[in-house]
Amino acid sequence: MSRGIAPLRIVSALSGNWDNTVTSIQSILELIKTKSKGDVPSEALLFCDRTEKRKIEEKVTLGELKEVIERMGLEVEIAEVPTLNDILEDGVFPYHPRDGDIINTRPGSGLYPALMMNSVAGSLQQNESIVFYLAEVSPKGASMTWSRASFSSMSEPPTIKPRECELSPQDNLIRILKNGGAKKWEEAPGRVDYNKTKVDEFKSIESNPASDATTISYYLEQAYGKTIGYEGGTVFEGLTGYELAHHCGNIDHVVINVEFPRDARTEGGDMAWRREDDAIALSAQGNLICFSCKFLRPGNALTPGQIRNVAKAIDEEIHKLEAFPFPGANPRQRVYNVLVTTTTALNFTTNAKGVIVTNLEGLSEAIKHL
Repeated sequence: MSRGIAPLRIVSALSGNWDNTVTSIQSILELIKTKSKGDVPSEALLFCDRTEKRKIEEKVTLGELKEVIERMGLEVEIAEVPTLNDILEDGVFPYHPRDGDIINTRPGSGLYPALMMNSVAGSLQQNESIVFYLAEVSPKGASMTWSRASFSSMSEPPTIKPRECELSPQDNLIRILKNGGAKKWEEAPGRVDYNKTKVDEFKSIESNPASDATTISYYLEQAYGKTIGYEGGTVFEGLTGYELAHHCGNIDHVVINVEFPRDARTEGGDMAWRREDDAIALSAQGNLICFSCKFLRPGNALTPGQIRNVAKAIDEEIHKLEAFPFPGANPRQRVYNVLVTTTTALNFTTNAKGVIVTNLEGLSEAIKHL
C-alpha cells in the first residue's frame, strides 16, 4: 500500500464529556493543516453508547454537537453502539476501518481505541494491508503524539512511526461550562466599566498593611465609582473579574458569578447549589482556573475572637475549593483553584495546600505560570 495515503477520516469515541472530543478533533485538524501540505480530513465518525448519549443530551442536543463539528469542515456521523459490556460480551464492534483513518486516542476514551485497533487488525481478512494514523492529545492539550501506522499481516504487529508535536490549546470556556452543567454566568466587567487608575490606587492602598478599614473602603468606593454600603464583597468580586479580563496577560476568557445546579433540594424544597465560582478563567495554555473571592477588612482581625473568625472564614473558602471538584471530566492537571482575598487575610492561609492564595495586587503574578 502506498506510503502517501493522506489522513482522511477522524474516528473517535464520544463520551458525556463531549468537549474533550471536540477540542481533540480541533487539535488534530490544526496539526494536519500546519504540518502537512496535502488534503485535510473531510469526515468524522464518532462512536457513542446509550449511557454516554444520555449524559450528552443533558447538556446539548446531538444536533447542536454535530453543528459544532461540521463548522470545522467535517461531515459528521454519530454511530450509537451498544454499551461496552455488551460489546465485550458479544465481541462485535461496528467499526469498518479505511485507509487514512485517524484513530483519536485522547485521554478518557476508555476501551474504544483498543476496540478500534482490533477492528483494524480484523480488516486484514478482506484487505492485504491498511495504513492508518493514531492521534493522542496530552491531558494538558499542549502536545500530541502523532503516529503513522500500517498493518500488512495479522501475524505481525503493526509498524508504528510516532512523533511528538506541540499544539496550541483549542479549548472554549463557554463549551467547558456547558459541558460541566453550568446554568448561569456573566461576562466579566468591560474595560471601561472601571477607572483603571482608581483600581490601581485601591490595589496599592489595600496591599499596604498599614492601611485601615476606613481608608480601604474609601478607595474601594473610588474604584467602583459609587457608594457601596455593605456590598464590599460583591464589588471586590467585580474588581477581580475586571483584573482577570484586562490586566492578566495569560487569560484568554473569563466569566463571573458561575452557578452549577444540582438535583438535591433544601429542606424548604428550593433548589440547592452544589458549587458557585466567583470567576472562572481559561488561560492561553488551556488551563481552567477557578476563583473564589473573600473580602475582609483590616478591622475584622483585631481581637482574638475576630482573628479566629477570619481564620475560620479563610479555611472554609479553601475547603470549598478543594472539596468540590469542577463538574465534568476535565483533566485534573488542567484545573487550578485560586483564592483572592485581602492582604489582612493572607496571614491565615496556612492550610491552603493545592490552592493558590493571593491579594488583588499580586493576582497577575500569582497566576502568570498557569
